[in-house]
Amino acid sequence: MRIDKVDSERGHVETNYFSILNPFTGEFKEFGTPRNSHHFTCGFGYDSSIYDYKLVAISDNDGCSNIDVYTVKSDSLNSIKGTVNYSFGITGKRSHGVFFNGALHWLGSKSTQKTSSEVVVCFDTSSETMLNMSLPENIMPPKGFCGHVYKNLGVWGDCICVAFAYDLVRLDVWVMQRYRVKDSWFKKYTTTRLPWSSHEIPFWKPLLCFDSGVILLDTGGKELLLFDPTTERVRSVVVRDITAMYSNRESYFETIASLGSTTYLERQITDETVKNPKRQRFSYNTALVNNESKMNRNELLGYLSSKTFEAFYVI
Repeated sequence: MRIDKVDSERGHVETNYFSILNPFTGEFKEFGTPRNSHHFTCGFGYDSSIYDYKLVAISDNDGCSNIDVYTVKSDSLNSIKGTVNYSFGITGKRSHGVFFNGALHWLGSKSTQKTSSEVVVCFDTSSETMLNMSLPENIMPPKGFCGHVYKNLGVWGDCICVAFAYDLVRLDVWVMQRYRVKDSWFKKYTTTRLPWSSHEIPFWKPLLCFDSGVILLDTGGKELLLFDPTTERVRSVVVRDITAMYSNRESYFETIASLGSTTYLERQITDETVKNPKRQRFSYNTALVNNESKMNRNELLGYLSSKTFEAFYVI
């Protein structure tokens, strides 16, 4: 997100902008938000019913959630006033939506006047409706544990997963084996061999899951990790240009789909730079990792040693 601040006779005015980037073509497009709230979460997904991409921003308004839906190709905005108050301040380092099964998902809390409960908040990009799913029940922390529990949402294979990091003591990963079926939560993995140092906030998110069972992990540090749940073997992965920025990494599939903006990032060609006069309007805080269909398959380590991931930064 980018924020422009303008002083006018009527006072200090701030305008929030979201920027959407196609990393393959370098084309980007900006949306000005109609709200001035800094307390919001967002997500980016695909609406298969209209073959278009949507950016969703959720903010709080007097105890209920405001939902702004930006449709990319049609360049349109739909504002929806929710009937339930959701908050997203409990998720630790990340609150960007995880797109899965036609919906965006966040970890959050559902509040009423008397109670508050932690849930997985879901937004269906086609119907533009919001619902929630319960977190696993009967979660057992380490014996005698009284520290902080960090929770992160992701996708493990073809299932939504939630990682519970008990400070630097233990990590449990739960998967929902049948989507939106409460009783299908299953503890997939648990370990005390943790990849964080004492000064890091625990974070664990799968970026890619391979047929061999190996997982490409984002743990919030400078490097990505290759992790084998069976042997618990961990290897660092060198990704070009990604170590300088390690906030909000995501995976993507290459596409030539146009955003209809005709505005492009500057591209580096050997030692020369092709400049775009509009580029100064674009800033960065997210890293995307190229998710190629060719990456499979049983010779994962050999592939990684012979090919470098492409990395891009977007807002």
